[in-house]
Amino acid sequence: METQGDQHAAGELLLRGGESSARPPELVQGISALRIEELAQEGRAPRRAGESHAAAATQVDDDDGDGDGDGDGDGDGDGGEAGGAVERRKRLSVLSIEEEFRHHKPGLARLNNGSFGSCPKSVLDAQQAWSRWWLRQPDECYFGPLEQGLHRARQEVASVIHAPVEEVFLLENVTAAASMVALDVMWAFAEGRYCKGDSILVLNFTYGAVKKAFQGYSSRAGGRVFQVTIPFPVSSEEQILQTFEEALKKERDEHPSSTIRLAVFDHIISMPTMILPIRKLVKLCRSYGVENIFIDGAHGIGNLELNMEDIDADFYTSNLHKWMFAPTTAAFVHCKAKHLARLHHPIISHLYGNGIVAECSWVGTRDYSALVAVPEAIQFVKDIAGSLEQYSNANHCKVVAMAEMLASAWGTFLGTPPEMCAAMAMIALPSPLNVHSPAELLSLRRRIREEYGVEVHLFFAGNSPQAISDEAESGGRLRIITTYVRISHQIYNTTDEYIQLRDAINDLALKA
Repeated sequence: METQGDQHAAGELLLRGGESSARPPELVQGISALRIEELAQEGRAPRRAGESHAAAATQVDDDDGDGDGDGDGDGDGDGGEAGGAVERRKRLSVLSIEEEFRHHKPGLARLNNGSFGSCPKSVLDAQQAWSRWWLRQPDECYFGPLEQGLHRARQEVASVIHAPVEEVFLLENVTAAASMVALDVMWAFAEGRYCKGDSILVLNFTYGAVKKAFQGYSSRAGGRVFQVTIPFPVSSEEQILQTFEEALKKERDEHPSSTIRLAVFDHIISMPTMILPIRKLVKLCRSYGVENIFIDGAHGIGNLELNMEDIDADFYTSNLHKWMFAPTTAAFVHCKAKHLARLHHPIISHLYGNGIVAECSWVGTRDYSALVAVPEAIQFVKDIAGSLEQYSNANHCKVVAMAEMLASAWGTFLGTPPEMCAAMAMIALPSPLNVHSPAELLSLRRRIREEYGVEVHLFFAGNSPQAISDEAESGGRLRIITTYVRISHQIYNTTDEYIQLRDAINDLALKA
Protein backbone atom coordinates (compact mmCIF):
# COMPACT_ATOMS: atom_id res chain seq x y z
CA MET A 1 0.00 0.00 0.00
CA GLU A 2 1.38 3.41 -0.97
CA THR A 3 2.10 5.77 1.90
CA GLN A 4 2.20 9.54 2.09
CA GLY A 5 5.97 9.33 2.42
CA ASP A 6 6.22 7.26 -0.74
CA GLN A 7 4.27 9.83 -2.73
CA HIS A 8 6.18 12.75 -1.25
CA ALA A 9 9.47 11.05 -2.07
CA ALA A 10 8.33 10.39 -5.64
CA GLY A 11 7.53 14.06 -6.06
CA GLU A 12 10.87 15.18 -4.65
CA LEU A 13 12.75 12.78 -6.91
CA LEU A 14 10.81 14.05 -9.90
CA LEU A 15 11.67 17.64 -9.12
CA ARG A 16 15.37 17.24 -8.48
CA GLY A 17 15.99 14.94 -11.41
CA GLY A 18 16.53 11.74 -9.49
CA GLU A 19 15.26 8.29 -10.42
CA SER A 20 11.54 8.04 -9.80
CA SER A 21 10.44 5.15 -7.62
CA ALA A 22 7.92 4.35 -10.34
CA ARG A 23 10.67 3.68 -12.85
CA PRO A 24 12.90 0.67 -12.01
CA PRO A 25 16.51 1.32 -13.15
CA GLU A 26 16.93 -2.18 -14.51
CA LEU A 27 13.85 -1.73 -16.73
CA VAL A 28 14.89 1.74 -17.84
CA GLN A 29 18.25 0.50 -19.09
CA GLY A 30 16.58 -2.24 -21.08
CA ILE A 31 13.58 -0.41 -22.50
CA SER A 32 13.54 -1.62 -26.09
CA ALA A 33 17.30 -1.09 -26.08
CA LEU A 34 17.97 -3.88 -28.56
CA ARG A 35 15.13 -2.64 -30.74
CA ILE A 36 16.57 0.88 -30.75
CA GLU A 37 20.07 -0.47 -31.27
CA GLU A 38 18.85 -2.33 -34.35
CA LEU A 39 17.00 0.70 -35.67
CA ALA A 40 19.96 2.97 -35.04
CA GLN A 41 22.12 0.63 -37.06
CA GLU A 42 19.57 0.86 -39.83
CA GLY A 43 19.76 4.63 -39.58
CA ARG A 44 23.56 4.63 -39.75
CA ALA A 45 23.68 2.23 -42.68
CA PRO A 46 24.58 4.31 -45.75
CA ARG A 47 22.25 4.18 -48.68
CA ARG A 48 24.25 3.17 -51.75
CA ALA A 49 23.50 4.52 -55.19
CA GLY A 50 20.53 2.64 -56.62
CA GLU A 51 19.82 0.85 -53.34
CA SER A 52 16.41 1.07 -51.71
CA HIS A 53 15.92 2.26 -48.14
CA ALA A 54 14.52 -1.18 -47.39
CA ALA A 55 17.82 -2.78 -48.35
CA ALA A 56 19.88 -0.23 -46.44
CA ALA A 57 17.70 -0.67 -43.39
CA THR A 58 18.55 -4.37 -43.10
CA GLN A 59 22.30 -3.84 -42.89
CA VAL A 60 24.24 -4.16 -39.65
CA ASP A 61 27.35 -2.09 -38.98
CA ASP A 62 30.49 -4.18 -38.93
CA ASP A 63 33.34 -1.72 -39.15
CA ASP A 64 35.89 -4.27 -37.98
CA GLY A 65 35.05 -6.76 -40.72
CA ASP A 66 34.77 -9.79 -38.43
CA GLY A 67 31.16 -10.38 -39.44
CA ASP A 68 29.57 -10.15 -36.02
CA GLY A 69 28.28 -6.61 -36.41
CA ASP A 70 29.61 -5.29 -33.11
CA GLY A 71 32.68 -3.48 -34.36
CA ASP A 72 35.11 -4.85 -31.76
CA GLY A 73 36.95 -7.23 -34.06
CA ASP A 74 36.68 -10.41 -31.99
CA GLY A 75 33.79 -11.99 -33.82
CA ASP A 76 31.72 -12.72 -30.71
CA GLY A 77 29.13 -10.00 -31.27
CA ASP A 78 29.30 -8.70 -27.71
CA GLY A 79 30.70 -5.26 -28.44
CA GLY A 80 33.91 -5.69 -26.42
CA GLU A 81 33.92 -3.93 -23.06
CA ALA A 82 30.28 -2.96 -23.55
CA GLY A 83 29.31 -6.60 -23.99
CA GLY A 84 27.65 -6.87 -20.60
CA ALA A 85 25.41 -3.91 -21.32
CA VAL A 86 24.54 -5.27 -24.76
CA GLU A 87 23.63 -8.66 -23.33
CA ARG A 88 21.50 -7.04 -20.66
CA ARG A 89 19.64 -5.08 -23.36
CA LYS A 90 19.11 -8.25 -25.37
CA ARG A 91 17.56 -9.98 -22.38
CA LEU A 92 15.24 -7.08 -21.56
CA SER A 93 14.40 -5.58 -24.93
CA VAL A 94 11.29 -7.51 -25.98
CA LEU A 95 9.78 -7.61 -22.49
CA SER A 96 10.43 -3.91 -21.92
CA ILE A 97 8.95 -2.64 -25.16
CA GLU A 98 5.80 -4.66 -24.53
CA GLU A 99 5.54 -3.49 -20.94
CA GLU A 100 6.11 0.18 -21.76
CA PHE A 101 3.26 0.26 -24.28
CA ARG A 102 0.99 -2.46 -22.94
CA HIS A 103 -1.77 0.13 -22.50
CA HIS A 104 -2.15 0.33 -26.29
CA LYS A 105 -5.20 -1.47 -27.63
CA PRO A 106 -4.26 -5.11 -28.28
CA GLY A 107 -4.41 -6.32 -31.87
CA LEU A 108 -4.48 -2.83 -33.41
CA ALA A 109 -1.71 -1.90 -35.87
CA ARG A 110 -1.12 1.61 -34.57
CA LEU A 111 0.57 3.36 -37.50
CA ASN A 112 -0.62 6.89 -36.68
CA ASN A 113 1.75 8.07 -33.95
CA GLY A 114 1.88 11.44 -35.70
CA SER A 115 -1.62 12.47 -34.65
CA PHE A 116 -1.52 11.99 -30.90
CA GLY A 117 1.85 10.51 -29.95
CA SER A 118 2.35 7.80 -27.37
CA CYS A 119 3.50 7.90 -23.77
CA PRO A 120 5.36 4.93 -22.23
CA LYS A 121 4.37 3.46 -18.90
CA SER A 122 7.45 4.69 -17.04
CA VAL A 123 6.73 8.30 -18.02
CA LEU A 124 3.05 7.89 -17.17
CA ASP A 125 4.11 6.53 -13.76
CA ALA A 126 6.21 9.65 -13.16
CA GLN A 127 3.28 11.84 -14.14
CA GLN A 128 0.92 9.93 -11.87
CA ALA A 129 3.35 10.19 -8.96
CA TRP A 130 3.13 13.96 -9.26
CA SER A 131 -0.66 13.88 -9.66
CA ARG A 132 -1.07 11.76 -6.54
CA TRP A 133 1.16 14.13 -4.57
CA TRP A 134 -0.96 17.06 -5.73
CA LEU A 135 -4.20 15.31 -4.80
CA ARG A 136 -2.87 14.41 -1.37
CA GLN A 137 -1.41 17.83 -0.52
CA PRO A 138 -1.94 20.52 -3.20
CA ASP A 139 -0.80 23.41 -1.00
CA GLU A 140 2.56 21.76 -0.49
CA CYS A 141 2.98 21.31 -4.26
CA TYR A 142 1.81 24.80 -5.15
CA PHE A 143 4.18 26.73 -2.89
CA GLY A 144 7.52 25.97 -4.52
CA PRO A 145 7.65 22.46 -6.00
CA LEU A 146 5.36 23.22 -8.95
CA GLU A 147 7.46 26.19 -10.01
CA GLN A 148 10.66 24.19 -9.50
CA GLY A 149 9.33 21.27 -11.53
CA LEU A 150 8.28 23.50 -14.41
CA HIS A 151 11.64 25.28 -14.34
CA ARG A 152 13.48 21.98 -14.52
CA ALA A 153 11.33 20.97 -17.49
CA ARG A 154 12.12 24.25 -19.24
CA GLN A 155 15.82 23.71 -18.61
CA GLU A 156 15.70 20.25 -20.16
CA VAL A 157 13.85 21.48 -23.23
CA ALA A 158 16.17 24.49 -23.63
CA SER A 159 19.15 22.13 -23.59
CA VAL A 160 17.64 19.99 -26.37
CA ILE A 161 16.77 22.93 -28.64
CA HIS A 162 19.96 24.92 -27.91
CA ALA A 163 18.26 28.02 -26.58
CA PRO A 164 18.51 30.20 -23.43
CA VAL A 165 16.08 28.93 -20.83
CA GLU A 166 14.80 32.50 -20.40
CA GLU A 167 13.38 32.33 -23.93
CA VAL A 168 11.60 28.99 -23.45
CA PHE A 169 8.24 28.40 -21.81
CA LEU A 170 5.77 25.53 -21.61
CA LEU A 171 2.08 25.28 -22.34
CA GLU A 172 -0.48 22.70 -23.38
CA ASN A 173 -0.07 22.47 -27.17
CA VAL A 174 0.89 24.21 -30.40
CA THR A 175 -2.67 25.42 -30.93
CA ALA A 176 -2.45 27.44 -27.71
CA ALA A 177 0.91 28.84 -28.84
CA ALA A 178 -0.59 29.95 -32.16
CA SER A 179 -3.47 31.66 -30.39
CA MET A 180 -0.99 33.46 -28.15
CA VAL A 181 0.97 34.90 -31.08
CA ALA A 182 -2.21 35.61 -33.07
CA LEU A 183 -3.51 37.57 -30.09
CA ASP A 184 -0.36 39.70 -30.15
CA VAL A 185 -0.90 40.32 -33.88
CA MET A 186 -4.47 41.40 -33.20
CA TRP A 187 -3.32 43.93 -30.61
CA ALA A 188 -0.67 45.20 -33.02
CA PHE A 189 -3.44 46.13 -35.46
CA ALA A 190 -5.67 47.51 -32.71
CA GLU A 191 -2.89 49.66 -31.22
CA GLY A 192 -1.67 50.95 -34.57
CA ARG A 193 1.67 49.15 -34.65
CA TYR A 194 0.41 47.43 -37.81
CA CYS A 195 -1.54 49.17 -40.56
CA LYS A 196 -4.88 48.05 -41.92
CA GLY A 197 -4.24 45.85 -44.93
CA ASP A 198 -0.86 44.57 -43.73
CA SER A 199 -0.70 40.85 -44.30
CA ILE A 200 -0.13 37.49 -42.64
CA LEU A 201 1.33 34.72 -44.82
CA VAL A 202 0.11 31.12 -44.40
CA LEU A 203 0.41 27.98 -46.50
CA ASN A 204 -2.35 25.96 -48.10
CA PHE A 205 -1.19 23.08 -45.89
CA THR A 206 -0.84 25.10 -42.68
CA TYR A 207 -2.45 23.09 -39.90
CA GLY A 208 -6.13 23.98 -39.73
CA ALA A 209 -6.27 25.08 -36.10
CA VAL A 210 -3.18 27.26 -36.51
CA LYS A 211 -4.47 28.86 -39.70
CA LYS A 212 -7.83 29.60 -38.11
CA ALA A 213 -6.17 31.20 -35.10
CA PHE A 214 -4.51 33.81 -37.30
CA GLN A 215 -7.58 34.21 -39.47
CA GLY A 216 -9.81 34.61 -36.43
CA TYR A 217 -7.70 37.20 -34.63
CA SER A 218 -5.95 39.02 -37.48
CA SER A 219 -8.69 39.32 -40.11
CA ARG A 220 -11.18 40.83 -37.67
CA ALA A 221 -8.58 43.38 -36.59
CA GLY A 222 -7.88 44.55 -40.15
CA GLY A 223 -5.16 42.20 -41.26
CA ARG A 224 -5.15 40.40 -44.58
CA VAL A 225 -4.32 36.71 -44.60
CA PHE A 226 -2.90 35.47 -47.89
CA GLN A 227 -2.08 31.89 -48.74
CA VAL A 228 0.89 30.40 -50.53
CA THR A 229 -0.05 27.24 -52.41
CA ILE A 230 2.74 24.69 -52.34
CA PRO A 231 2.51 21.58 -54.51
CA PHE A 232 1.81 17.99 -53.58
CA PRO A 233 3.09 15.53 -54.59
CA VAL A 234 6.44 17.30 -54.43
CA SER A 235 9.69 16.32 -56.10
CA SER A 236 12.29 18.41 -54.27
CA GLU A 237 12.98 21.22 -51.81
CA GLU A 238 13.78 23.45 -54.77
CA GLN A 239 10.21 23.08 -56.00
CA ILE A 240 8.96 24.38 -52.63
CA LEU A 241 11.42 27.27 -52.56
CA GLN A 242 10.62 28.34 -56.11
CA THR A 243 6.88 28.31 -55.44
CA PHE A 244 7.36 30.22 -52.20
CA GLU A 245 9.53 32.92 -53.76
CA GLU A 246 7.11 33.38 -56.66
CA ALA A 247 4.32 33.97 -54.12
CA LEU A 248 6.43 36.55 -52.26
CA LYS A 249 7.17 38.39 -55.51
CA LYS A 250 3.50 38.38 -56.46
CA GLU A 251 2.48 39.73 -53.05
CA ARG A 252 5.05 42.52 -53.29
CA ASP A 253 3.98 43.48 -56.82
CA GLU A 254 0.24 43.42 -56.11
CA HIS A 255 0.40 45.10 -52.69
CA PRO A 256 3.46 47.39 -52.74
CA SER A 257 2.28 49.47 -49.78
CA SER A 258 1.52 46.47 -47.58
CA THR A 259 3.98 44.85 -45.17
CA ILE A 260 4.02 41.13 -44.49
CA ARG A 261 3.97 41.31 -40.71
CA LEU A 262 4.15 37.58 -40.05
CA ALA A 263 4.87 34.41 -42.02
CA VAL A 264 3.39 31.21 -40.61
CA PHE A 265 4.64 27.85 -41.83
CA ASP A 266 5.39 24.36 -40.60
CA HIS A 267 8.71 22.66 -39.94
CA ILE A 268 7.12 19.32 -40.78
CA ILE A 269 3.75 19.63 -42.46
CA SER A 270 1.25 17.36 -40.77
CA MET A 271 -0.86 16.48 -43.82
CA PRO A 272 0.35 15.80 -46.42
CA THR A 273 3.47 15.25 -44.37
CA MET A 274 6.78 16.65 -45.60
CA ILE A 275 9.81 18.38 -44.09
CA LEU A 276 10.05 21.97 -45.26
CA PRO A 277 13.46 23.63 -45.78
CA ILE A 278 12.73 26.12 -43.03
CA ARG A 279 16.20 27.63 -42.74
CA LYS A 280 16.08 28.57 -46.42
CA LEU A 281 12.48 29.73 -46.11
CA VAL A 282 13.35 31.95 -43.16
CA LYS A 283 16.22 33.55 -45.09
CA LEU A 284 13.95 34.02 -48.10
CA CYS A 285 11.32 35.71 -45.95
CA ARG A 286 13.90 38.04 -44.41
CA SER A 287 15.16 39.00 -47.87
CA TYR A 288 11.63 40.06 -48.85
CA GLY A 289 11.14 42.15 -45.73
CA VAL A 290 8.86 39.76 -43.81
CA GLU A 291 8.87 41.18 -40.31
CA ASN A 292 8.35 38.14 -38.09
CA ILE A 293 8.23 34.38 -38.53
CA PHE A 294 6.17 31.81 -36.62
CA ILE A 295 7.11 28.17 -37.16
CA ASP A 296 4.65 25.43 -36.27
CA GLY A 297 7.08 22.69 -35.33
CA ALA A 298 4.42 20.40 -33.86
CA HIS A 299 6.33 17.35 -35.15
CA GLY A 300 9.78 18.94 -34.89
CA ILE A 301 11.22 17.89 -31.56
CA GLY A 302 12.05 14.18 -31.61
CA ASN A 303 12.26 14.15 -35.42
CA LEU A 304 14.82 16.79 -36.31
CA GLU A 305 17.83 18.42 -34.72
CA LEU A 306 16.73 21.80 -33.39
CA ASN A 307 18.93 24.82 -32.87
CA MET A 308 16.92 27.96 -32.27
CA GLU A 309 19.73 30.38 -33.08
CA ASP A 310 20.43 28.59 -36.34
CA ILE A 311 16.75 28.45 -37.36
CA ASP A 312 16.33 32.16 -36.58
CA ALA A 313 12.53 32.19 -36.29
CA ASP A 314 10.87 34.73 -34.02
CA PHE A 315 8.58 32.05 -32.61
CA TYR A 316 9.06 28.29 -32.72
CA THR A 317 6.68 25.88 -31.02
CA SER A 318 6.56 22.09 -30.85
CA ASN A 319 4.50 19.44 -29.12
CA LEU A 320 6.38 17.25 -26.67
CA HIS A 321 3.66 14.59 -26.58
CA LYS A 322 3.91 13.63 -30.28
CA TRP A 323 7.47 12.35 -30.73
CA MET A 324 9.12 12.94 -27.33
CA PHE A 325 6.94 10.56 -25.27
CA ALA A 326 5.56 13.25 -22.94
CA PRO A 327 2.08 12.74 -21.50
CA THR A 328 -0.87 14.39 -23.20
CA THR A 329 -0.57 17.35 -23.50
CA ALA A 330 2.72 19.24 -23.39
CA ALA A 331 4.43 21.71 -25.69
CA PHE A 332 7.13 24.35 -25.64
CA VAL A 333 7.52 27.76 -27.22
CA HIS A 334 10.80 29.46 -28.02
CA CYS A 335 10.39 33.20 -28.40
CA LYS A 336 13.13 35.69 -29.22
CA ALA A 337 13.82 37.92 -26.25
CA LYS A 338 12.66 41.07 -28.01
CA HIS A 339 9.08 39.74 -28.22
CA LEU A 340 8.70 38.24 -24.73
CA ALA A 341 7.29 41.32 -23.02
CA ARG A 342 4.39 41.55 -25.51
CA LEU A 343 3.18 37.97 -25.25
CA HIS A 344 0.37 36.92 -22.95
CA HIS A 345 -1.37 33.63 -22.34
CA PRO A 346 -4.80 33.65 -24.03
CA ILE A 347 -6.34 32.80 -20.65
CA ILE A 348 -5.84 35.71 -18.26
CA SER A 349 -5.14 34.61 -14.71
CA HIS A 350 -3.50 35.83 -11.48
CA LEU A 351 0.01 36.19 -12.90
CA TYR A 352 -0.97 38.36 -15.85
CA GLY A 353 1.66 41.04 -16.39
CA ASN A 354 4.45 39.11 -14.67
CA GLY A 355 5.92 37.82 -17.92
CA ILE A 356 4.89 35.04 -20.23
CA VAL A 357 6.86 32.38 -18.34
CA ALA A 358 4.99 33.20 -15.13
CA GLU A 359 1.64 33.47 -16.91
CA CYS A 360 2.06 29.98 -18.42
CA SER A 361 3.19 28.52 -15.08
CA TRP A 362 -0.19 29.20 -13.48
CA VAL A 363 -3.33 29.38 -15.60
CA GLY A 364 -5.60 28.72 -12.69
CA THR A 365 -6.20 25.35 -11.07
CA ARG A 366 -5.54 22.65 -13.63
CA ASP A 367 -3.42 19.52 -14.09
CA TYR A 368 0.23 20.48 -14.68
CA SER A 369 1.58 16.95 -14.29
CA ALA A 370 2.19 16.41 -18.02
CA LEU A 371 4.50 19.42 -18.10
CA VAL A 372 6.34 18.42 -14.93
CA ALA A 373 6.93 14.95 -16.39
CA VAL A 374 8.69 16.30 -19.50
CA PRO A 375 12.22 15.63 -18.12
CA GLU A 376 11.27 11.98 -17.63
CA ALA A 377 10.16 11.80 -21.27
CA ILE A 378 13.41 13.33 -22.53
CA GLN A 379 15.40 10.92 -20.40
CA PHE A 380 13.37 8.03 -21.79
CA VAL A 381 14.58 8.84 -25.31
CA LYS A 382 18.18 8.98 -24.13
CA ASP A 383 17.82 5.69 -22.28
CA ILE A 384 16.46 3.77 -25.22
CA ALA A 385 18.45 5.32 -28.06
CA GLY A 386 21.55 6.87 -26.57
CA SER A 387 20.83 10.18 -28.29
CA LEU A 388 18.04 12.09 -29.97
CA GLU A 389 19.90 11.87 -33.27
CA GLN A 390 20.02 8.06 -33.20
CA TYR A 391 16.37 7.92 -32.21
CA SER A 392 15.15 10.19 -35.00
CA ASN A 393 17.41 8.61 -37.64
CA ALA A 394 16.12 5.18 -36.73
CA ASN A 395 12.48 6.18 -37.10
CA HIS A 396 13.20 7.98 -40.37
CA CYS A 397 14.98 5.05 -42.00
CA LYS A 398 12.36 2.54 -40.91
CA VAL A 399 9.38 4.59 -42.10
CA VAL A 400 11.00 5.17 -45.50
CA ALA A 401 11.77 1.46 -45.85
CA MET A 402 8.16 0.58 -45.04
CA ALA A 403 6.81 3.29 -47.33
CA GLU A 404 8.87 1.99 -50.25
CA MET A 405 7.70 -1.54 -49.51
CA LEU A 406 4.06 -0.42 -49.57
CA ALA A 407 4.43 1.66 -52.73
CA SER A 408 6.04 -1.31 -54.48
CA ALA A 409 3.29 -3.68 -53.34
CA TRP A 410 0.53 -1.32 -54.46
CA GLY A 411 2.19 -0.18 -57.68
CA THR A 412 2.13 3.47 -56.59
CA PHE A 413 4.66 6.03 -55.34
CA LEU A 414 5.73 8.19 -52.41
CA GLY A 415 4.29 11.69 -52.22
CA THR A 416 7.68 13.22 -51.39
CA PRO A 417 11.33 12.27 -51.82
CA PRO A 418 12.63 10.13 -48.90
CA GLU A 419 14.81 12.98 -47.64
CA MET A 420 11.67 15.07 -47.08
CA CYS A 421 10.18 12.41 -44.78
CA ALA A 422 10.70 12.53 -41.03
CA ALA A 423 9.14 9.62 -39.11
CA MET A 424 6.07 9.86 -41.35
CA ALA A 425 5.60 9.24 -45.06
CA MET A 426 2.90 9.66 -47.69
CA ILE A 427 2.09 6.78 -50.07
CA ALA A 428 -0.42 6.96 -52.90
CA LEU A 429 -3.18 4.37 -52.61
CA PRO A 430 -4.17 2.26 -55.63
CA SER A 431 -6.55 4.10 -57.97
CA PRO A 432 -9.51 1.74 -57.25
CA LEU A 433 -9.54 3.35 -53.78
CA ASN A 434 -9.84 6.90 -55.07
CA VAL A 435 -12.27 8.93 -53.01
CA HIS A 436 -14.12 12.03 -54.14
CA SER A 437 -14.93 13.83 -50.90
CA PRO A 438 -13.77 14.18 -47.29
CA ALA A 439 -16.79 12.13 -46.21
CA GLU A 440 -15.72 9.22 -48.41
CA LEU A 441 -12.21 9.56 -46.99
CA LEU A 442 -13.46 9.20 -43.43
CA SER A 443 -15.53 6.20 -44.45
CA LEU A 444 -12.49 4.50 -45.96
CA ARG A 445 -10.41 5.24 -42.89
CA ARG A 446 -13.11 3.77 -40.68
CA ARG A 447 -13.22 0.59 -42.76
CA ILE A 448 -9.43 0.17 -42.51
CA ARG A 449 -9.68 0.50 -38.74
CA GLU A 450 -12.81 -1.54 -38.05
CA GLU A 451 -12.50 -4.29 -40.65
CA TYR A 452 -8.73 -4.73 -40.74
CA GLY A 453 -7.49 -3.48 -37.36
CA VAL A 454 -5.13 -0.83 -38.75
CA GLU A 455 -5.06 2.83 -37.67
CA VAL A 456 -3.68 5.25 -40.27
CA HIS A 457 -4.32 8.79 -41.43
CA LEU A 458 -5.61 9.38 -44.97
CA PHE A 459 -5.32 12.42 -47.24
CA PHE A 460 -7.73 13.48 -49.98
CA ALA A 461 -5.79 15.31 -52.70
CA GLY A 462 -8.60 15.40 -55.23
CA ASN A 463 -9.18 19.14 -54.99
CA SER A 464 -5.51 19.93 -55.55
CA PRO A 465 -4.56 20.62 -59.18
CA GLN A 466 -1.00 19.54 -58.42
CA ALA A 467 -2.19 16.19 -57.13
CA ILE A 468 -4.60 15.60 -60.01
CA SER A 469 -1.97 16.40 -62.61
CA ASP A 470 0.46 13.89 -61.11
CA GLU A 471 -0.55 10.77 -63.01
CA ALA A 472 0.86 7.24 -62.85
CA GLU A 473 1.14 5.21 -66.02
CA SER A 474 -0.21 1.66 -65.99
CA GLY A 475 -1.01 -0.57 -68.93
CA GLY A 476 -0.68 2.29 -71.37
CA ARG A 477 -3.43 4.28 -69.62
CA LEU A 478 -3.17 7.20 -67.24
CA ARG A 479 -4.86 6.95 -63.87
CA ILE A 480 -5.55 9.70 -61.40
CA ILE A 481 -4.49 9.35 -57.76
CA THR A 482 -6.65 11.24 -55.28
CA THR A 483 -6.00 9.36 -52.04
CA TYR A 484 -2.86 8.94 -49.96
CA VAL A 485 -2.10 7.20 -46.70
CA ARG A 486 0.20 8.69 -44.08
CA ILE A 487 2.15 6.15 -42.07
CA SER A 488 4.21 6.80 -38.96
CA HIS A 489 6.96 4.80 -37.33
CA GLN A 490 7.58 4.71 -33.60
CA ILE A 491 9.68 2.29 -31.54
CA TYR A 492 6.71 0.08 -30.68
CA ASN A 493 5.87 -0.62 -34.35
CA THR A 494 6.80 -3.88 -36.07
CA THR A 495 7.22 -4.82 -39.72
CA ASP A 496 4.22 -7.15 -39.44
CA GLU A 497 1.95 -4.16 -38.81
CA TYR A 498 2.92 -2.58 -42.12
CA ILE A 499 2.36 -5.90 -43.85
CA GLN A 500 -1.09 -5.92 -42.24
CA LEU A 501 -1.74 -2.50 -43.82
CA ARG A 502 -0.38 -3.70 -47.17
CA ASP A 503 -2.75 -6.66 -47.24
CA ALA A 504 -5.72 -4.58 -46.08
CA ILE A 505 -5.30 -2.10 -48.92
CA ASN A 506 -4.79 -4.87 -51.47
CA ASP A 507 -7.99 -6.54 -50.28
CA LEU A 508 -9.98 -3.31 -50.36
CA ALA A 509 -8.69 -2.49 -53.86
CA LEU A 510 -9.66 -5.96 -55.06
CA LYS A 511 -13.16 -5.56 -53.66
CA ALA A 512 -13.47 -2.11 -55.21
